[in-house]
Amino acid sequence: MIYLLLHIIAWTPSVEDTLQFPERADTVQSEIAMPDTLDGRGQQNSEKAEDEDEFRRVHVWEFDHRPGFSTQLTDSTLRWVNALNLTQIYSRRPGAITYRTGTIGRPDGLDYHSFTNRDFAVEMEGLRMEDPLTGIVNWNRVPIHKIQQVTESDFGPHHRSEIRLKDHYLVKPRTYLNFDESKGNYRNLEFTATHNITQKTNIELSYWDRRDGIRYRRSGIKGSQVVFKAYHQLNDRWMVRSGYITNSIQIEQSFGYQVQDPSLFTFNPFTEIPIETSAESDEGSKDLYLQAHFRADTSSSVKSQVGIHYQTNDRTLEFSRDTVATDIRNIELFARYRLEHNQSAVTATARSFLLENRTEQLTENNWLGLNGDLDAQTTLFGGVTLSFQGGGMVRNDSGNDLYTGVKAQWQRETDVKLAVFGGYASRSADLQALYWQSATINGDPGLLNEQSVTAGVEASVGLGQYITVGGRGDIRETDNGVFAVLNSENEGNFQNVDSYTTLSASGWIDLNSSIFEGSASATIKTFESSASANPVNQGLQTGGERVWLKGDFYWKNYLFDRATFVKAGIIGLYSPNFMRTAEYIAPLNRWQHGTGQFLNPPYSRVDIDVSARVRWMMVLLRWENIFDRVNQPGYFETVGYPMPEQRFIFGLRVLFTN
Repeated sequence: MIYLLLHIIAWTPSVEDTLQFPERADTVQSEIAMPDTLDGRGQQNSEKAEDEDEFRRVHVWEFDHRPGFSTQLTDSTLRWVNALNLTQIYSRRPGAITYRTGTIGRPDGLDYHSFTNRDFAVEMEGLRMEDPLTGIVNWNRVPIHKIQQVTESDFGPHHRSEIRLKDHYLVKPRTYLNFDESKGNYRNLEFTATHNITQKTNIELSYWDRRDGIRYRRSGIKGSQVVFKAYHQLNDRWMVRSGYITNSIQIEQSFGYQVQDPSLFTFNPFTEIPIETSAESDEGSKDLYLQAHFRADTSSSVKSQVGIHYQTNDRTLEFSRDTVATDIRNIELFARYRLEHNQSAVTATARSFLLENRTEQLTENNWLGLNGDLDAQTTLFGGVTLSFQGGGMVRNDSGNDLYTGVKAQWQRETDVKLAVFGGYASRSADLQALYWQSATINGDPGLLNEQSVTAGVEASVGLGQYITVGGRGDIRETDNGVFAVLNSENEGNFQNVDSYTTLSASGWIDLNSSIFEGSASATIKTFESSASANPVNQGLQTGGERVWLKGDFYWKNYLFDRATFVKAGIIGLYSPNFMRTAEYIAPLNRWQHGTGQFLNPPYSRVDIDVSARVRWMMVLLRWENIFDRVNQPGYFETVGYPMPEQRFIFGLRVLFTN
């Protein structure tokens, strides 16, 4: 069936390659005929000069990643994966363990090496994407189909990512269609239109309707995302950029399903009972930016950026015991400068911000502050690279953050790499932990700063032309960790818990040839806590070892006389032992370890992926959880939240040119 479908598609008329990369020199070609040079009226010279001025060469603006960051994802790699948020991408990596709650579009929990949810810092187009209330990233805010590049720094106390969206250097208008559909009300439909008003000005507008559901009661979501982007090149040295991204989503909140013993859960969507039978949350965000970018000349990358950002985060949740609502506005002035000399580079970033909560949910509602980051890297002798990061925050309520990290890496050409790294952080409790007030949970403005010390080592070796073997180990010591401590009635307050240690280790082997691609990895993560009466420390100590074994294998090649490129394969994971998963606390919209009631039983999952590119479009097919009901009735990644049953997802990516 798949072969027949690809055969039909391959012989449809081709329009234009949908996956072109922008050219580095002259990317905008004139579609208008040159004036007649033999018109006999002596005007040819003036008309030619006029035309050359109107259609002069335009050079693509390049953005170097910050020192110490490395490119991990690009449009070229993302297009072959049928994914709707970055958590689905991270779940395939060595060292990553996800804690999802069934339907796509809900907040996801993520561990990566020794990092947990609150340790991620994400920047998109200069905007900070962490929720200002909890400090946790909502990956669903990122317009994944517009990503050009994701760079990351993972050697300090925080995992830091920088996301850059695509710019379009085009003359003809283009319209993109992204469509995904499956059973259970799973549907995503996105239209994007982009057009060069002039040779120097581009505008882009898109609308994304997103829905999901897995047949269980109170599992549905529906929402939308609107993106407007524009840039105008004032001259070869200055460019003005603006953007507006708005997300809104309505989520049926089950608070999980009633569980007596996870091993005996039937995973029957018609009989399982949600804890909350009518709860629903209404969530939204807005990201607005206006920036000016400067480069020294057309052959240089961007050197400095300045801008003003306006962001809002609002959430209302009604459930049986309470109604909670927050509406936080952030106004920020942003500046970044990059300095390079020989084999060294430094980037400094500064932000001043005003935060305001416009509901009565918090005991304090206005904050002023400053935030700064410094990233540096230099290449020493013998293939050694030294990277440094540091920064901090001060706020008018006496809140303050400080962090620093360093990494030394030695690389011998391309076959051997060895890195050692470490860092320190002192972080103020988040605004929710300090100032929250509700019928069930309250904050504590007297909370101490959470302090952590991290260290680790990573190595990889190339075995021949196609195989790479690697491993990484991390340790993190945490003092005064901030947790919501709840009793059996889910009532409590925020506290500083006793010291605990996070240990993580992962190993992997990668295969990458012109025809075959694959990987296998093993990840183990555990928490260790000394004798303590605090229930969170006891939960961390008795949580078991979190183990994920993962693997994938793909075949890729041209078909139909090179008219089609196909990538097809299988991907699977296995969690072999009982462990305490991260807990999602719905009223707080917050993830944390150590407070889950049950140990999650072993589980597995296997998917089949097929992606085919046919010039102007791509077809993406995925069979999820193909052994559902064969070796297990279902599974949890987060106890109490069933993951999707076996289902087939059809995806389509199409480009229309005008």
